[in-house]
This record gives sequence, structure tokens and C-alpha cells, in this order.
Amino acid sequence: MKNLSLSAKIMIGLVLGILTGLFFGERAGFLGMAGQAFLLLLQMTVLPYIVIALIKGIGGMDFKVAWTLARKAGIVLLVIWILTLCVILLFPLSFPEWESASFFSRTLVESSGEFDFISMFIPANPFGALAENAVPAAVFFSVALGIALIGIGNKKDLLAVLDTLGEALGRISTFVVRLAPYGVFALLAHASGTIEFSQLQGLQVYVATYLAGAAIIIFWIMPGLIMTLTPIGYKSVIRRLRDALVTGFATGNLFVVLPILAKRSKELLQKIEGTPEEASKTVDVIAPTAFTFPSAGKLLCLGFVLFAGWMTGFPIPFSKYFLFAVAGFFTWFGSTLVSVPFMLDTFRIPSDAFQIFLIVDNIFGRFGVTVGVIHIATLSVLGSAAVAGAVRLRPLRIARYLVLTVLIVTGVFTGIRMVFTAIGTDVNQYELFVKRSYLFESVEHRVAELSDLDSNLSKQYHSALTRIRATGTIRVGYTKDALPWAFMNDKGELVGLDVELLHTLARELEAKIVFVRIEQEKAPGLLNGGVLDILIGGQVTNTADLDKVTFSAPYLDKTWAFIVEDYRREDFNTEEALRAQSNLKIGITGNRYFVDRLQKYLPDAEIVPLESPRQFFRAEKGAMDALLLNAEAGSSWCLIYPQYTVAVPHPVVRTVPMAFTLAFGDNETAELLNSWIELKKRDGTISDLFDYWIAGKNRNRGGERWSVIRDVLGWVD
Repeated sequence: MKNLSLSAKIMIGLVLGILTGLFFGERAGFLGMAGQAFLLLLQMTVLPYIVIALIKGIGGMDFKVAWTLARKAGIVLLVIWILTLCVILLFPLSFPEWESASFFSRTLVESSGEFDFISMFIPANPFGALAENAVPAAVFFSVALGIALIGIGNKKDLLAVLDTLGEALGRISTFVVRLAPYGVFALLAHASGTIEFSQLQGLQVYVATYLAGAAIIIFWIMPGLIMTLTPIGYKSVIRRLRDALVTGFATGNLFVVLPILAKRSKELLQKIEGTPEEASKTVDVIAPTAFTFPSAGKLLCLGFVLFAGWMTGFPIPFSKYFLFAVAGFFTWFGSTLVSVPFMLDTFRIPSDAFQIFLIVDNIFGRFGVTVGVIHIATLSVLGSAAVAGAVRLRPLRIARYLVLTVLIVTGVFTGIRMVFTAIGTDVNQYELFVKRSYLFESVEHRVAELSDLDSNLSKQYHSALTRIRATGTIRVGYTKDALPWAFMNDKGELVGLDVELLHTLARELEAKIVFVRIEQEKAPGLLNGGVLDILIGGQVTNTADLDKVTFSAPYLDKTWAFIVEDYRREDFNTEEALRAQSNLKIGITGNRYFVDRLQKYLPDAEIVPLESPRQFFRAEKGAMDALLLNAEAGSSWCLIYPQYTVAVPHPVVRTVPMAFTLAFGDNETAELLNSWIELKKRDGTISDLFDYWIAGKNRNRGGERWSVIRDVLGWVD
């Protein structure tokens, strides 16, 4: 091991970490603490390094050199951005034909945070920016202080102190980097041991395209650009940068590899004969400054917007590619968590696709970080070489490089399309939804007709609870078209969130269940007559029924939402846009209470009462503008009808409480249910069922993920 290079040791740690995670599964999760400690050690010196390097690097220049650096490095940065955007715009070459939809995402009901360019880059309190790890603001302050030092004559002693501090920070970084093989092992063991494989289902096309695009940028576009414009060879670029690339990939953090990148970039510059030593100092300015601008790795996420448009059946037309590139570039100065929803909304792509991005970014974001690593290295080397006059523009070499780049990108992406067209890629989320069975163990149960129930039981017991304890059976009513609370799966099983909650209750009461489908308007009479014990199916507490039935404590909240055709989502996403429209026809299912609330909310709208959401989806085109439902159930319906999407008006998000319905005055049963609901909230049962039935997450029972030690060798249960 002593004879191996650091990058080789890191790679060994990476491979062993993945194998360890696959072998032990979630039992390797504890290693995440060691990995997190390693990340914190790496981060410890980075921001101080950026501040000191910028102040020292810029402050040691004269105005002429500083202007030359900004101008020439800026041109190099622009070239890198253009090449990256060209790769992104060619993503659709790899997309075969496919239609789909996605499950509910909490982002539908959460207001996206808006980023402020001014406060992002200009710190009111520089020390606060340092304490909060606000890199752009810290860089702006450091650049401003460095520029101010340029015109000061008596600065030699200060620069010497900064140089000494920079050397000390470099020693700390060098020591921490030696721990990289162990830190990488811990990080990858934790990641590969806890990732759910089912999260990758249905994303093969984007993952393949994204990884291919990242590989092309890492192994050809960036090294090829250096090779084309300088005497540095391809092998030298890869050899010098491989430990930084591997560390960036393993940590998933571009910030922490900046010191390593600066050192390796300086080593590459030394390979250019005649390059002055001052060029190496330029790296200390370019590398940390580049971190505050969108890297090629960050821009690569723009490809997801193109993918989401294709996946949902609303591809971005070629005529809008320029707008897409410009809008995407400027929004990517902020967080991707803000930029992606903004781009999805801008191009009328169903916003529920954002949850897919979160999954992919969480799993494969390391490749984007690796692209960012070579982006900063390329900018540092070419920018410093340009300032030193060591860049050579040779038309034939540049033309050959561009032709090869086009051939490689189009060839790889077209090949991906051909492969997925041949093997088939269509994953229907609705099929995944209706194939779902119980998350937890079910109790003995059956689905019966209303006529099968004994209505005389009501005369013998004063409450549903005493009747349940005496007979050992819970008689549960549910309504039709109650996705995703109660519905039949493809095996003919009655499933859903409410159904599973009742199985949990019955198991703890040591009872069995009889389910009966009823009409909503008959529910009060059946409950009060003792024919039914409980009514489920997404029931909500409302004033109109308070004198007819008793509601349990709420166990979930439903979010007011409108179901609309995809292209009309922006018309319903904000209250301002919603109220600006006239002659709206809104369909609604539910009792008079909700009709009245909608009428007050949109007094000029025409209300169309419906018995079932299906009437809206099957209505003649243009018969209604929207269906008032709830975001949670609406997402399930949109799996069936993917040409529709869910729109939640912002900024005020309105909710209604969801509860079990009991006979009027049955306080004994209500008190038990209320206490039981609180227990199920606290032990995570309701949260687990929500994730499974509403958010569409897949979970193995007991939280165990597949592992060699359990599922292959059988050494543990």
C-alpha cells in the first residue's frame, strides 16, 4: 500500500466502501458518522483558504495584471459554459418514446424559496458570511479587499502574513487528504448500504444520458480543451487531476477539494515551458473565484428539465432552446432546489417531476461534482496560461477538436437512444401504484355487501367500541373512487392508506375487519344506525356534518389543489393568476360545505357538482377548467390521466383535516381513536404509510434493504 499513489488508495477505499455497503446493507449505516467527520475536516480549512488566497493573490497584483486576468479568464469561462450547454441541448438525442406521470411530492405544497442575487453576493456583514459559510458573499468581500490592496504601497508585511497562513492551511489540508481513503470508504459504505434500489426504477434513460454527458465532459471536452490550447498532453491532465476527481466524486462536495485542485493546477502549469512562476499564483485567484459561478457540473442538471419535458409528454421545442439556455444559465447562479422548479414552471412541465430530480440528484449528484472539479481545474489552467500568454490558438487543432466533440456527443447519445428503444424503457407509474399491496401485515378481513351486515347489533351495544370488543369485528365503510385512501389494486385487494390504518387498528384491538362500499350520503344513517362502526376513504372534518356524525382527531391534512391540464398549471399556481381569470368552470366533489367555501374563494366561478373525480377526467374537452380536489389524491388521479397535473395556489396554502367518521355522540370510540391516532403519529406509522401510498416510496418491511449478508447468505434475519 505504501507504494500506491493517493488516488489509487482513494479508489480502493471507494470500491471497498461500495462492496461493504452491498454486503452489510443498512448495517453499514453507522459508518456515515465517520464519513461526515471526514467531510467536516475537509471543509474546516476551505473557506479560510479561499479568503486568504483571494486577498493575497489579488492584493499582490497591479491593476493591469488584474484586468488582464478578469478579461482572459472570463473568456475561458465563457467557452467552457458554451461547450457544456451544447452538450446539454443534445440530451434529447438519447430520449426514446415514453409517457408517464409521478406520485405526490411535498414540493407541490411548499413555497419555493426565492434567491436574491444582491444579498447572495454582497455581504452586509462579512464575518456573518464567513460564519454562515456563505461562499459567494465571502468571495465578494475577499475580492473587494484584494482590489483595495492593489493600490496600497505598504502591504508587503501583510502579504507575508497571509502567505504564512496560507501555507499553514495547506499543511492541514495535506494531512486531512491523507485520510481520504478511509473517509471515502466510510462515505461510500454508508451510501451504498442505505440507498433503496427501487428509487432508480424508471430513470434509466436520464441516468444513462446524464452519466454519459458527465463522462464526455470529464474525459474529453475539458482535457481536450487544455490539450488543444496548450502543450499539456491528455495523459498529463488526467494523471495530475485524478486524485482530485476521485475525492470530489467520493465526497460529493466540490467545495472541499479546492485546495487540492489549486495544487494540481499549478503542477500542470509547470509543464508549459516558459511560463513564468507568477502564473501559478494566478491559480489562487481563479480557483476560489470560479467556485461562486455555475460550474459545468451544476449546469449539467439543466438536462433534467429537458428529460422531464420529454417524460411527461411536453418536450421543449427546438425553437425555445435559446430561451432555455439563457434562462437556465442565469437561474443556476442560485440553488438547484430553486432553479429546477423555476425551469419546470417556465416551460410548463409538470412540477411533480421535481421529486424525481431530488432522487436522482441525491444518488448521482457525485458525478456532477466530479464535472465541477475538472471545470475549475480547466479554468484555472487555461485562465492562468492565458494571462501568461501561453495559450496558442491554432485553427486546425481547434477545428479538429470541435469536430471530434460533435461526433462523440451525437454518437454516444444516439447510441443510448437506440439501446433503450430496443430494450424498451416505458415504466408506467400508475401500474406501479395499482400493483402495491400492504406495507404492513394485514389482519383477517373480507369485503362484503351492505345487505350482508346485521343491522340488529346496534340495539345490543351503546358504542362501536363495545360492539367491536364483543364481536371481534370492525365493520368499516368506504366510498368509491377514494384514491389513494381506499381502492382495489390489480389483484382485487382493497388497499390504500386508510385501509392499512384500519388493519393496524384491528391488529392492536385483536379484531378482524369487514369492509363495505357505500354511498357517501348514506354514511350518517348507517353509522348512527349501528350498521357500520367507522367510515374511511379520505373523510374530512367539516362544519356541515358536525351535527350528524362524530369525527375523530385529525391524522393527516389534505391540501386544497386544482387538477388542470398541464399547459394551464401556471393559471392556477398562484392566487393572483387564479383570480385574474374569468368565466371559470370548476368541478367539485363533496358536500355543500366545500361548495360554499369554493364559492367564497372564487365568487365569479361557476361550480359544477360531481359525484366522482372520474366525471371531470372523462368530460368533453373544455367542459370544465379545473377540478377542486386535494393535492394528495389529485396526484394519484394524475397517474391514471398523465395529461393532467396538480396546481396548488400560492402563497397561502389551504388545508383541511382528515379524520375517521363515527356515529354521532359516540365519544367512547372517539376517545380511543384519538389516543390511538396520537400514538401512530409518534411511532411513525402514519408517516410511513403516507410515504408509501401517497409519495410512492418503496419500503421493505422493517426498514431492511437488500444485502448479501441477509438475502444471499442468510446469516442474519
